[in-house]
Amino acid sequence: MNPKGPRPTRVARKTLLAVAGLVSVHDHTWTTDRSRAVRRWCEIEPALDTDGVAAAVAERLSRLIGLWPDAT
Repeated sequence: MNPKGPRPTRVARKTLLAVAGLVSVHDHTWTTDRSRAVRRWCEIEPALDTDGVAAAVAERLSRLIGLWPDAT
């Protein structure tokens, strides 16, 4: 792990994957198409701005799907 935090590209990839999961749950159909999922999520959550988008997606993922507990 980078001591300065995760690399932006890694965060972006994981955020897109999380959005695909949220769209899959919302629409009751599985998708792994990240670009389609982002377009669809913008229709579902149009007020989601780009500031803190990873944190906002993580919060919604936690609330709707759930997260794994942190390894200790």
